[in-house]
Amino acid sequence: MSVSTSRKRQRRLIHPRNVVLIRHGHTIANEAAKYRTGRFFNSLKVIAMLQGKPDHDIPLTSEGQNQSRSIGKLIRDRWRFKRFNICYDSGYERTMRTLDLVLESFPENQRDESTRRSHLDIRERDAGYAWSVPLRKSRKLFPWYEEYEKLVGPIYSRPPGGESIADAWQRVHMFLNSVRRARAGQDLLVVTHGRIMMGFRYWMEKRPAREVNE
Repeated sequence: MSVSTSRKRQRRLIHPRNVVLIRHGHTIANEAAKYRTGRFFNSLKVIAMLQGKPDHDIPLTSEGQNQSRSIGKLIRDRWRFKRFNICYDSGYERTMRTLDLVLESFPENQRDESTRRSHLDIRERDAGYAWSVPLRKSRKLFPWYEEYEKLVGPIYSRPPGGESIADAWQRVHMFLNSVRRARAGQDLLVVTHGRIMMGFRYWMEKRPAREVNE
């Protein structure tokens, strides 16, 4: 065996074999997000669409449930992953429910609790006060924010009381480090959030920061 072949084999052995990423299904927050300026919802009426729920309790809509079942069937029918060694969700209601529905298409032993984990490092970016403060009020409470966001950009700016996307991606890096050796050679299913999936691509595909910013 050549030295280069040996090194490639060693690298394979210290990483999961496959990581399949799924974004959660459609939610009421996705509808509310259509009426947002920057990080803030446009009005209290839009915020009311969230039904008084914190981000981690936002449920799937019926459309989101159908999407989740469909992607479960897609994985079962088109891919060779007949069984995952471990399935992760973010601990948020919408990702846990998405995983429930995806796994309906898999054998019963795949749905056993021993093959499921919630991992808070892959939770959604924290929106801070942008979750519950409407746009007009935000301009009084945080008059500096809009100019700050324009200056710093969408990746590095932090909404008041929340996280930047870059902060959230650091958590993704911690997650990848935690599973790198613990799940070496295994097949992983990860149900998470759109921005967090971008973080997975940033780290796993080694995408340059300049490209991400654009």
